[in-house]
Amino acid sequence: PRYVMQVAAKDGQLLSAVRTLATQSLFNDRPMCRICHEGSSQEDLLSPCECMGTLGTIHRSCLEHWLSSSNTSYCELCHFRFAVERKPRPLVE
Repeated sequence: PRYVMQVAAKDGQLLSAVRTLATQSLFNDRPMCRICHEGSSQEDLLSPCECMGTLGTIHRSCLEHWLSSSNTSYCELCHFRFAVERKPRPLVE
């Protein structure tokens, strides 16, 4: 089944409330998401766990999709545990 998730960052705030980062990437001058490797032009990049540098930034939607696909609730790199709330999606959206 598919789920709608709200993910809280390390400070307890929802990821949508976490500030945008300005971390520099080793590959170019713009920060990028560690999942999709895109920049922040379409969606802000967040830092929801203890990872630093180029591995520390991620889009909220990429993180939610990864957590749903992997059926886990922690960062695979730094082992930070996210406060994940999984809710069944409504039948009609």
